[in-house]
Amino acid sequence: GVAALRSTAQPATGQLWAPPVTEISDKDMEVLMVHLGGKRLLNALRVAARSSDGTPAVLECYPLVPSKEAPGCKPFPTLFWLCHPGINAQVSELEFMGKIEAFKNRLQADAGEMGEMEAAHNRYAVDRYALLTAEDVTAVEKEGWAERLSTVGVGGMKSGGYVKCLHTHYAHFLARPDKGNLVGRWVHEELVRGGRHDPKPAAISGVK
Repeated sequence: GVAALRSTAQPATGQLWAPPVTEISDKDMEVLMVHLGGKRLLNALRVAARSSDGTPAVLECYPLVPSKEAPGCKPFPTLFWLCHPGINAQVSELEFMGKIEAFKNRLQADAGEMGEMEAAHNRYAVDRYALLTAEDVTAVEKEGWAERLSTVGVGGMKSGGYVKCLHTHYAHFLARPDKGNLVGRWVHEELVRGGRHDPKPAAISGVK
């Protein structure tokens, strides 16, 4: 069951910290454990997008993850995690083809698109911080993590003119196609154009 797949760490203070209870079903968790090589999903909250056959494609993650060191947790800035091995491999192929640099150049050549991408980074940061409980907001502020979790966007970026990781952009686009992640949409278009998009993410995300 879920309880057997999730655990909290024992911090140096002796106090236990745990993220909010996951909404991921036992069935989905079992699939994810296989896809992720048995890795425990300590801060996965819910499935945010699925492939056309219903397999989890993107996970929404809590902004903190358990840690053995005080205060018992640490920042986890990746809000949406691309967890489908087939789709991950396809996106990695695009990176190998030089699409990170190509998309960066495309953004920097168009001030309007760069502004749109910067707005998407801002929305990502706002949505991430909004997941924190009131108690955890207090802890985050005390530890000096607030700026990192409330201002840094997709893939650790703030500027709309830079691209670091296509996987994080694509996960954001699939989970929240209404949030304006242009890079994520370009990844989607490249996958469809190249015939590499199988299985096709749909279902929860509504992406066609």
